[in-house]
Amino acid sequence: MTEEYRRKTNIGVSSGIAAQVLGYFLTFSQVGIIMWIGALLAWGGFLLVMWGLFNYAKGKGYSGLWGLLGLLSVFGLAILAFFPDKKKGV
Repeated sequence: MTEEYRRKTNIGVSSGIAAQVLGYFLTFSQVGIIMWIGALLAWGGFLLVMWGLFNYAKGKGYSGLWGLLGLLSVFGLAILAFFPDKKKGV
């Protein structure tokens, strides 16, 4: 995997999961505007994970559509981690 894809993957997945966790806690532990901010944060985190897994799949030499495994969040990341790297050594 190229360094560019590795960087984008790390940014998307790590910040996306962090945003999802924070958004989840804000959504279910607060009321009012904080609850809505938490929901938006969780959705934004979801989109970041999808983007990160898109880059992960592309970096491994697969179609970016495999990034749709981001619908499964961390489980999608685990599945993609088992895909062999077609670009290894490139």
